[in-house]
Amino acid sequence: MTRQVGHVVEVIQSDLTRNLHSNLVGHVDLLVFNPPYVPTPDSEVHLQGVASAWAGGHKGRRIIDRLLPQLHGLLSPRGVVYLVTVSENDPAGCVLMSRQADEEFLSIVRLQAKWQREHDAARPGS
Repeated sequence: MTRQVGHVVEVIQSDLTRNLHSNLVGHVDLLVFNPPYVPTPDSEVHLQGVASAWAGGHKGRRIIDRLLPQLHGLLSPRGVVYLVTVSENDPAGCVLMSRQADEEFLSIVRLQAKWQREHDAARPGS
């Protein structure tokens, strides 16, 4: 836990929301997510070692798509998510910035709790 200028920040490492969900439902104001986003065969997604840092499976979305349905329950009404993506991920949301990084074209996508709730309501079966 870090305390600076009157703010308390607790950093937690977890497999997506496994260690967060029960304690933080509806209370997450800011979530920064740099998932494994590189398109790879799905068989590489759960490899151990350094490959786990980039192997994103089909369209690089296997890990991203595990998190998106969980956002509605985690985010506070003013909650915001910043997500690192590449164009192959077909990012949705407000792209704040994009830049070339070696062979990749990276984007930072901003998702808000309000957008997520509207997105969930528009999905069939919601």
